[in-house]
Amino acid sequence: MIAMDTPSIGAMRAAYYEWLFILAREEAESGCPRLFSFKGALPMYFADLTASWTTEKRFFLISARIKKRITVDLGLTGTSTLFELTPAEAEVYSELRWPLAAGWRTAGKPGAIYVSRRTGFRMEMDAEKLPEALRSEASSLGEYKLNRRRLKAEIASAMKPAFGDPEKQHGGVWQYVTDVSGVSVRTSIDFAGRRPSQFRYSQPVFASGPLGGRLFNAVGVCGLLGFTHNEWTYVTEEDVPASAVLLARVCKEFVDAMPGILDRASAIDRMQRN
Repeated sequence: MIAMDTPSIGAMRAAYYEWLFILAREEAESGCPRLFSFKGALPMYFADLTASWTTEKRFFLISARIKKRITVDLGLTGTSTLFELTPAEAEVYSELRWPLAAGWRTAGKPGAIYVSRRTGFRMEMDAEKLPEALRSEASSLGEYKLNRRRLKAEIASAMKPAFGDPEKQHGGVWQYVTDVSGVSVRTSIDFAGRRPSQFRYSQPVFASGPLGGRLFNAVGVCGLLGFTHNEWTYVTEEDVPASAVLLARVCKEFVDAMPGILDRASAIDRMQRN
């Protein structure tokens, strides 16, 4: 059940997306500290692609990716212009062509030759995708193995100041439950994914109480790139402390934002009633 004073689910989702756009502007203007430090396949590809871009161009791409994600989440694809891209956003949107979704080669882009260390296979691909191909092969060869005990210890230590100790569940999933302004944020960290996954996180929001239903899913920091999978895949032993700190940071930022998101959602509900 949802408490009578809890904003509507639609208003909460709308307020969350407004916050995500604010975060996008902050991320771009501060040099993308979250995305450029995130040792995951998509964020690292984004960093390779945009390393020499201007702040504004990065923001236009991030904003466009968020808008496209929203149209999917709200089922508006092909039926609404509510989140239509601006001309500047449309111009850069197609430049982030995630290899697994769009292929490795794009006509008109500078190319590079990838040679597999394992098989000798050669393939021409977009130059900015070559680092991802090399990382992917290195992962398949077992070169991103971690001391799992140390990884978990670092993450537990980084999360503890804001979240306390996790509830350790079966299947390699930790959960932290945080009650905020009448809702419950359930921060989950999953260590059980198959390679190349090293760990991932999610933060769905529920109505408070043992019978509280799910209200909405926060898509996490990779929502800035239009994806829902917040997954670390290329962490080295050297990266472990910084990756643990980044995980704790992005999880806490969302929890800290919830009171403002709920206030904004209540305001949206009031405007819709009047």
